[in-house]
Amino acid sequence: GGRGEAPEPRALDGREGLEVRYGSSPLADGLVVTRRVRIPRMRVPPAEYPALAALCRAADEQEQRETRVVMP
Repeated sequence: GGRGEAPEPRALDGREGLEVRYGSSPLADGLVVTRRVRIPRMRVPPAEYPALAALCRAADEQEQRETRVVMP
């Protein structure tokens, strides 16, 4: 089997408690990758749309990151 290389942890925070967290934990025989997303119910004023869109794009980019597996 291979060994997964742990990606760097990442935290993204938005307004009113909106948060996206990524992390990983190595195991003896693998890797656990975790994701936590919290999107509270809220109203977003039009002036804040660009900031929310930027956070969503950053979260999407994070989802696209590859987890590398190194074979012995």
